[in-house]
Amino acid sequence: MAIPDTLDADSVTISSAQYSLLVQANREYLSLRHALVSGGVDSDTLDVLITNNLSLFPPPTCDDHCNSLMKTKPEDFSTWRSQSRENDFTRCRRDLHILPTIHTQPAYPPTPPSESSVEEGAEDGPLEATQDEEQPQSANRPYRSLILTALPPTATLFDITRVIRGGAILHMFLRERDGYAHVSFVEPAAAESFLLFAERNGVYIRGKKIAVAWDERQSYLTSSLANRIAGFGASRNLVIRHVRRYITADTIRDDLEHIHNLDVVKVQFSDGHAFISLNNIGLSMTARNCMHSRQKYKGMRIEFYPDECAQPLPRERSPKRVSVKRDGIPLSNRFDALLNDSDE
Repeated sequence: MAIPDTLDADSVTISSAQYSLLVQANREYLSLRHALVSGGVDSDTLDVLITNNLSLFPPPTCDDHCNSLMKTKPEDFSTWRSQSRENDFTRCRRDLHILPTIHTQPAYPPTPPSESSVEEGAEDGPLEATQDEEQPQSANRPYRSLILTALPPTATLFDITRVIRGGAILHMFLRERDGYAHVSFVEPAAAESFLLFAERNGVYIRGKKIAVAWDERQSYLTSSLANRIAGFGASRNLVIRHVRRYITADTIRDDLEHIHNLDVVKVQFSDGHAFISLNNIGLSMTARNCMHSRQKYKGMRIEFYPDECAQPLPRERSPKRVSVKRDGIPLSNRFDALLNDSDE
C-alpha cells in the first residue's frame, strides 16, 4: 500500500478505534444536552457553560502521529497499521479516563430541606437507575432489610408507609398472598432502630399487630446509588410541579405501568402539584426519566420529594404504673400485717 508524499490539509486520518470513540462521545453529548434542555435548562445558559469550560479540554495534537506516518516505509505500513490499531485504542481509552472532573449543581435545587441528597434526571442528564441488589447477608455488610409478617389480608404498601418511621426506604415490596412485606432502609441504623421500637411498643396495621424481624435476604446499596442519594437527594417519592389538568392519577399509573417491579403506592394532588409515592429509589429514577421523555410532561418540573418514612420514630409509651388496693390494711402502718404478738 502506497503512502502519499504529502498529507491533505483538509483531511485527517484516524484509526477505527478512535472513530468509534468519537462517535460514542458525540452521542453521549447529544443525549446529555437533550436531557438537560428537557429538564428546563436554558439552551443559551448551556452554551455558555460549555464554552467557559472548553479551556479544560485542550484539543489534542497529532504531530507525533502524523510524523510517524510520514516516516513509515510502504513495505512497513501493514505492520505499522496492525500495531497502531491497538495502540490508538489504548491511548484513547487512557485519555478519556484522565479528563478533569467537573462538578455541577442541579438546575433546580430540591425544594424540601432534606432533598439536598437526591436526584438524577433532567438537571443532571439521563441517570442510570441502579437497583439495590437483594442477596444473602454477608458478614461485612450491614443489615438494612426487615420482614413484616402476620399482615392483615387487606394490607397495602400505603398502610406500611404509614407505620414505618425513622428512616428513608430504599426498597419495599408486598406479597399479599403470603402475608408478608419486605422493607429495606437506606441507613442500616434506621432499620435497627425501627426493629427495636417494634419489639418494645408493637406495630399495628389496620388494628392488627404485626411481627417485625430481620429478613434472611438483605438488600445491598450500590455505591453509585448511594452517591445519587447523598449527592442529589434521590428518594422513592416524586413531585410534578405545576402539573397540567389533563394529568390524572390514572394517567401517571398507566405511564409507569411498564416499569418492572415498580409499584405506585399513592398519587395525591395538592396546591397544583402531583405527589407520587413509589416503592423503590432506583426505580423512581427510571420513572422520572421516563416521564421526562414523554411529550405530555414537557415543561413540567419533576423532582424528588422527601420520604415521609424518614420522620422521627414516635415517642415510646411509658409503662403504666399499676396501683394495687389492699382492703382491710390500716393506712397508719402498712407493716402491721407482718407483725405478731411476740414482735410487739
